[in-house]
Amino acid sequence: DGLEALVREESERALDAGAVRAVAREAASMLARFAASPLAASLAAPDAEAWFELPFAWDWDGLSVHGAIDLVCRDADGWRVIDFKTDRLDGTTAEEAAGRYLVQLGVYRRAVAAAVGEQPRAGLLFLRGGELVEPPIAALDAALAEARARVDAGAPLDPEALDFGDGAHADEA
Repeated sequence: DGLEALVREESERALDAGAVRAVAREAASMLARFAASPLAASLAAPDAEAWFELPFAWDWDGLSVHGAIDLVCRDADGWRVIDFKTDRLDGTTAEEAAGRYLVQLGVYRRAVAAAVGEQPRAGLLFLRGGELVEPPIAALDAALAEARARVDAGAPLDPEALDFGDGAHADEA
């Protein structure tokens, strides 16, 4: 099937046939879960617009940040920024897991706000379980303030907190 062929191609022969089928089944399950989600339903509305893997660049007060946002969309409720996660939660809640990504999501939110002139909602969609977590804006802002203070003090940030997709990152301007 198409997913198996894609996984096989991407794995560059590193996986055996059984592993390729297992990964393809897991990917198909996550895609089906997304397709059945309220988020997917909102994107199907006639007035909705969506951009997947949207490249962005943002000047964070002298710090150039760039990468790709999984989903930026606009529907009847306004702008949204969504980052897809495939984490295995294994005994943690989606809300707990979301804490690892507050800086990343906060940067995406601010970059989109700077581009569109409106404050978007922001969330993480954990695809294995279908949980959508929209952290409070105050939590995103606090995570960004802490991250910026670390950068300004010369300390490195946790690379996982700044995983902006496709190897993109933040650079001091």
